[in-house]
Amino acid sequence: MISFNNFGSLLASKRNSAFNESAKALTHNMTNPLSDYFIFTDATATNKHDAGNNINVYEMSLKRGCRCLRVDVSADKDGKPVVLLGNTSASAEDVLKIIAGKAFEENKFPLIL
Repeated sequence: MISFNNFGSLLASKRNSAFNESAKALTHNMTNPLSDYFIFTDATATNKHDAGNNINVYEMSLKRGCRCLRVDVSADKDGKPVVLLGNTSASAEDVLKIIAGKAFEENKFPLIL
């Protein structure tokens, strides 16, 4: 029996994609308003139940081609920024390092945070 997470990975895999991979190349100048474009968002990254305390959910979303991420930022008891992940939090610096390192590996389209 396949687990829920593995099933989600199968559905999102490149081998199972209905998207034409050659269409990933930038073919226009991207000067239209944002509302003119389809923007891939990933509910997994914003679903606090699934995220738990794993900051790698952002990396997985970016690898799937997600171009819009929700990052819930708050201050900890010392006033330092933290990213809220379910019932826990992670260092905002760690999350931003992951995003900065992985944001443009899969494609060069803009990323919306």
